[in-house]
Amino acid sequence: ERLEASWCAGEISGAEIEETEENPLDSAVFLFSEATRQLADANSDANERDIRQLLACCIDTLTEKGGCVGGREGSSLLCEARVLLGRLVEWRQATKAEQLYRAAIEANPHSAEAHLQLGRLFLLRASCEGDLSQAEELLRKAMQIAEENASDELCSENASNDEEGDDGDGDEDDKDDESGDGDEDGDEEGGGDGEEEGYDEEEDDAAAEACRLLARLLCQSSGRREEAHCLLTSLGYTHALSHDLTSFDFLRGSGSASFGEAASASGLVAALDDVLPRPLLDHLTSALGPQDAPFWMEHAYSSPATGFFSYGHELPAWGEGPACRDASKAGPFSLFECLLLRLREAAASVNPMVEKARYAEWWAHSRPHSSGHKAHYDYVFDGTPAEGGGEGGGGCRHPIVSTVTYLATNGCGGPTLVTDQSMASLHATEGWVVVPEANRTLVFDGTLLHCVLPGVGPCKRPPDEKPQDEGEDRRGDRFVGKKRTREEAEKGGAEEEPRRLSFMVAFWESDPRAPPPPRSSEELKWPASLLEPMASSDSLGSQESGQSFVVNPQAVRLVHRVWERIECRESGGQESRSRSALEPSDNSRDNSNESGERKAPSPGQELRDLDLLSETCFTDFGSLNSGLLINSIQGDCSLNCGGACAACRQAAAKQAAAKQSAAATKEGE
Repeated sequence: ERLEASWCAGEISGAEIEETEENPLDSAVFLFSEATRQLADANSDANERDIRQLLACCIDTLTEKGGCVGGREGSSLLCEARVLLGRLVEWRQATKAEQLYRAAIEANPHSAEAHLQLGRLFLLRASCEGDLSQAEELLRKAMQIAEENASDELCSENASNDEEGDDGDGDEDDKDDESGDGDEDGDEEGGGDGEEEGYDEEEDDAAAEACRLLARLLCQSSGRREEAHCLLTSLGYTHALSHDLTSFDFLRGSGSASFGEAASASGLVAALDDVLPRPLLDHLTSALGPQDAPFWMEHAYSSPATGFFSYGHELPAWGEGPACRDASKAGPFSLFECLLLRLREAAASVNPMVEKARYAEWWAHSRPHSSGHKAHYDYVFDGTPAEGGGEGGGGCRHPIVSTVTYLATNGCGGPTLVTDQSMASLHATEGWVVVPEANRTLVFDGTLLHCVLPGVGPCKRPPDEKPQDEGEDRRGDRFVGKKRTREEAEKGGAEEEPRRLSFMVAFWESDPRAPPPPRSSEELKWPASLLEPMASSDSLGSQESGQSFVVNPQAVRLVHRVWERIECRESGGQESRSRSALEPSDNSRDNSNESGERKAPSPGQELRDLDLLSETCFTDFGSLNSGLLINSIQGDCSLNCGGACAACRQAAAKQAAAKQSAAATKEGE
């Protein structure tokens, strides 16, 4: 049917259809090409389901006789199809994706990409030290295979050049025949070079990605800093997050960071415990706790095609609430609105400027243990003066404060890192790490650069973790989801794993233009479960809204070093490229000592000339998902840079060039 549809659209001829029907390998090649074309075509109306079906048909065609048709070429294609299908289904069915990656390696043991994807998945889902060791082994294997394949290609090119040199000025037809006879895959003249170049590029990409993931794993391992930095040097990175931050698990001990030192006194960062009354906490965790909750499923949250999304609420003036609003005129408050007002009160106890906030922008995250979030700012760009003390400028508006309320952790996931770097300061001298605990709320200045550090090591599951009645799983007293039955697993729903569940609210004085939540419908169930009206103010229980909030200084740890320069002492007689770690600036801009002699710039001053959001700074501690976008051009930069970073400028230039080229082609036609 797909072949006939392509014939009707004029994409292939009837003769080509007959040929593919007679040759299973040709049919599989066509199916795979059609899947990748639809995947790459942002203007295509194809969806993920269509592409999965094409790939499944490709795999079935290659294996319908029990083995693999097409010899080495068929095995290579089978491996690619299984890897691509695995990347498509991974966000829903990680176990099936693992099976596909393993089958891909079985089809082609010399595939760097297949080893890379399986190693990445082991790193993502690691539940024991053995999983991490397996991930490291697979990533190293991917790098080794890519290097061997590149070496083999180089030898083949040299041999081919030698043969052409031996021919001298001989007959061109003879050289063409010799070249054709030496091609084991039987490629047509002129087509082999192009394919080999594409193959080399894919191998290079796989090797670089495997190297990055391995560097991340080593950065998170004790005593392997030098090894990690040598890998980062080979990739062209010059700076990275401090090894103290990435290698140490702040959830389970103490390190070089000091607990609470000067953190609360600064007024920039504070943590408050037990902010939400139990009714509000239960309401939020019941709506967001299960991984198959309507909120996550209806947003396709785990899909790599889903970008950032948030919703906005207009808040009543300070002091107004359920007790003073006329419900007959404006309708009853919902528990969710009470939750937002409660968080505004908590934030105002840290920063009184929050009393001016009239808008709340909120979003939520449910992250696996090993997933973090890249460094970014919270802001909107609309050409108006900045809020929050004028930080940023250039049309950037920041919230007064941003808040993070941790709903469920269970030892899963890493801490939040807030730095003192803003768009105005351009460099960080120190930072604060906040340890997640259930019903803990982090409040920080809305102008500051922040991120989520991934959990270190495998996810630690409580020893007494046992499913309760009706399949429910409660750890402590926090609901985190249900165990999937065999029937549910076969249907392909999202797989339940321990999650770091958090709810974020940014408080704005002016409208951030976040869309309001939609109304409930047959297609959208989550608004009803999250935004249901409150029967009465008694729903909040005995806790009063004006209750005082207590800051927990021990929950915030001051970090004296956020960034460091890469250190790598290469052996084998090569030049040593040792770089000292960056320490906080001494706040002195004078580069002369007391004797008037010129001295080297302080590390802090060196940072002023470095764009820490550029591609030379290794901050790749974010999500480990497949990174595969369905029917979509790459969206906004995850650094939320407003288009200012090098990667966004490069992407904008490419997009402009593509539009110009398309316009020229259309004009030529």
